[in-house]
Amino acid sequence: MADSFYERFRDCVSDAEKGDETLGSLASAMGLSRDQLYRIRYENAKVDPDKLPLYAQVLGTTVGWLLEGL
Repeated sequence: MADSFYERFRDCVSDAEKGDETLGSLASAMGLSRDQLYRIRYENAKVDPDKLPLYAQVLGTTVGWLLEGL
């Protein structure tokens, strides 16, 4: 589960990088700093969904589903 969450999260950050403002909004919505998003994305850090706030887990999963076209 963590890998699929990570993949969706990474894709979401990748899409958000198209606009700097969007990336900042994503970071705020997930309760993370912009630097943490970059570290997760570029340093290939593993995200443990259980350590993220619940709203971040739900947001990451929902955005992942939307990106997959569900």
